[in-house]
Amino acid sequence: MQTITVLGRVVAILFAAHAVWVLVWIIVAARAVRDRPAAPAKAPADLPVIVVMLPALREQRLVRETLESFATARYPGTLISVAITSERETAERAAQEAALPAVVTELHGLARRGSRERALEKVLAPSVIAATLDELERTSPDEWPGVLRRAFDATPTTEELCRQITAELNGRPGTHRSCHVHFPHTDGRKGSQLNYAVELLPELLPGVDPDSVYLAVYDFDAVAHGETFVAVGDLVRAAVAAGRRPPALLHQVQLPLRFRAPFAPGADGALMRGQVLYWLRRGLGVEVGRILQNDLLRRSPRLVRLLAAPFRPMIYAIGSGTFVHLGAWRELGPFPEMQEPVGHRASLLGVEQALVPSFNLTEPYYQTRSMMNGWANVCYGSLGVARELDHVRPYPSPVSRPGKWLLVAKELFDIAIWFAGVLLIPAGLVITAMGGGWWTVLAVGAGVVAYPVTAVLLLALLPRLGGIDRQDRSVSWLTGIRPRLTLVATFVAAPFVSATGPWLMFLRMLRSWRVGTPVLSGKTER
Repeated sequence: MQTITVLGRVVAILFAAHAVWVLVWIIVAARAVRDRPAAPAKAPADLPVIVVMLPALREQRLVRETLESFATARYPGTLISVAITSERETAERAAQEAALPAVVTELHGLARRGSRERALEKVLAPSVIAATLDELERTSPDEWPGVLRRAFDATPTTEELCRQITAELNGRPGTHRSCHVHFPHTDGRKGSQLNYAVELLPELLPGVDPDSVYLAVYDFDAVAHGETFVAVGDLVRAAVAAGRRPPALLHQVQLPLRFRAPFAPGADGALMRGQVLYWLRRGLGVEVGRILQNDLLRRSPRLVRLLAAPFRPMIYAIGSGTFVHLGAWRELGPFPEMQEPVGHRASLLGVEQALVPSFNLTEPYYQTRSMMNGWANVCYGSLGVARELDHVRPYPSPVSRPGKWLLVAKELFDIAIWFAGVLLIPAGLVITAMGGGWWTVLAVGAGVVAYPVTAVLLLALLPRLGGIDRQDRSVSWLTGIRPRLTLVATFVAAPFVSATGPWLMFLRMLRSWRVGTPVLSGKTER
């Protein structure tokens, strides 16, 4: 019993220390990425060429908004946006058309709107599902085959829209150049599309020095802050002026605050609103925090770096808002299907990484099933960290071999804690309550209080970050007193909700081992 009590105390103290540690780094990170007044644009001389890479799959509802936002972005240098569509969507369309009668039959047995929505996802693009559901509710079942056929035929492919809108934008004066390339294969996902576009860069940028190019990877639902590209140019120019190589990797934090649809009703929606704050906590306190910690160690005296080597963080690429220097792409690439390994490789190679002092807005998850799949994919990307040791082995690195193994071990330990924390934390708190001293109770209290305090802090930081328009009625659940109290309550439960990610990935791996299905579940599989 004494051993169990000691273990409970250790768990409780680590829980409290971690909660307070993240809280501190949220404050530091928010100062680094907060909204700032527009900086004066500088002359384009010596500014990098920025190629915005936008892999797309069934993005009909976002094509115009996204391409226009990058075509009109504020940047005095050369900026090109490249929409990368996939033959996979074209191939799926034929299968979806063949499945229309079966989906109509399935709809007859479904009464709930959510169930019907999941059925329509099998055959229709996301951009038309809401309107189709409304029409199904207004019409008789005999008319449903015609409703689905009209919705299907009226929806262009993402490839058709990208081709049309890039041509339209290039005809407007005062816009950056927009391009469209089509990945001609049905296999491969986001990484394959990106690698295909990189191979075409000599055609898109003839005569451009690769050492002057940054590849900016964004999700199609992302909206970059207006000062993003000016900030990137300033970072690169400052490095060159100081006689250093430009950073191999630049990271921009995502804020899940681009609300384009309502949350699911009831408890499901309440949990997802809490997850918005939890993703924000992760982005600031973990992702940005690690980048700032790494930069602090890099600028420290040699003796400090040696002593602090065991605490050097493993950084993973955030995915949307990752800038890769084309000159370093040979070591960091090719792009994997999941984006986290790009950051793993950069950390193992010890190359310079930096934070872009701005943010991009992305859509949150509106339903728990989508969120669970997102967390599972994050877990999958991190589980492959050991494989990256083979990738970086041929390249020189200031990180010693034991240092690389230590980074990998820390990342795997993080996943283990994520996986087991949902069980360890309650067990540690119960054991502590049964036999802990006053100092242990104090530690537990600090950890428990840190979570609602973190939620309140994040809510207070939102206007300063620049991600929320208080006049927008769609975010009323973020601004009222009662909605905020609900948010704080659901935020405290968020760690246990997010733990579904690694558990879901564990079940997928068992299924893959048993029946031979792929482990990775990307957008197509969802």
